Amino acid sequence: PQRVFVMLLTGFIGRTLFPGSVHHGLQVTSLSRSGRPEEDEPWMHKVEWLAADASDVEAYQQQARGSTALVHAVGSLFADSGYKSLVGKGSRAADGGTNSGSSAEVLNQINRDTALRLAEACDDEVERGFLFVSAANRPPFADPAYLTSKREVEAAIRTQGNLRPVIFRPGLVYGEAEPVSMSLAAGLHVLDSVARKLKPFAPTDVQLVAKTVYNDVCAKPISALTLAQAAVQAILTEQTGTFGPKAVSYTHLRAHETPEHLVCRLLLEKKKKKKRQNTNKIRVYKEGNQRIVLYMMN
Repeated sequence: PQRVFVMLLTGFIGRTLFPGSVHHGLQVTSLSRSGRPEEDEPWMHKVEWLAADASDVEAYQQQARGSTALVHAVGSLFADSGYKSLVGKGSRAADGGTNSGSSAEVLNQINRDTALRLAEACDDEVERGFLFVSAANRPPFADPAYLTSKREVEAAIRTQGNLRPVIFRPGLVYGEAEPVSMSLAAGLHVLDSVARKLKPFAPTDVQLVAKTVYNDVCAKPISALTLAQAAVQAILTEQTGTFGPKAVSYTHLRAHETPEHLVCRLLLEKKKKKKRQNTNKIRVYKEGNQRIVLYMMN
């Protein structure tokens, strides 16, 4: 069986990732500062819990090198990650040890250095996957170093010869049982809906500027459960590449798609698209005795 070494916070991402991994027969080792959570779930005895700082390479190098896949899901939007307890993402323990310095330096220590140390700890002759949970963009009000630190890790693991990079770039990750993160996700959905409805009424140049700004700060939210399912399937099927918000959402649905299923799905999608085009192609109006036909361009 595949053995997975996971470095992450013990928040709602961990609570959804581990059960799915165990269910699919993966042998999991979890590294966090707190070790095993206080809860007692049936799947917990099947996970090897390692309590240590992510900065302490010697504490986990043996377990990491014994794995066929690595997962890094440690991250913080701000240097002061106390906000995580508010949105349900666990304690301050960003697993980077004691952090000090400027805001950018602290975020680099948490988001970048922990991942780079994990990659360097496994810089041997063994090929293994490295699933890195990055980000699609920098959320509003987040420190600029949040995204730059993520991008630096992406570049590093792509160039390390023995690693097979699997880079997830999701939008806001929310927990379905966490009111605050759910509210944030709902707010982004509302913003997207309003933007789509107002788009036809705005001048073209305004639309272009608005689209650029919107894409820079917003991405479709994703539930922690969907992210966890996508991660498990990406590991099982030995995926590689960079997956944006939409791709991450569908990875867990289509990971086991056979060529026959793929052909059927593409044919169905083509048929639906053609039907929509035909539906929107012609509009017929009657004005007195005259019959007016308008051809609508898609």
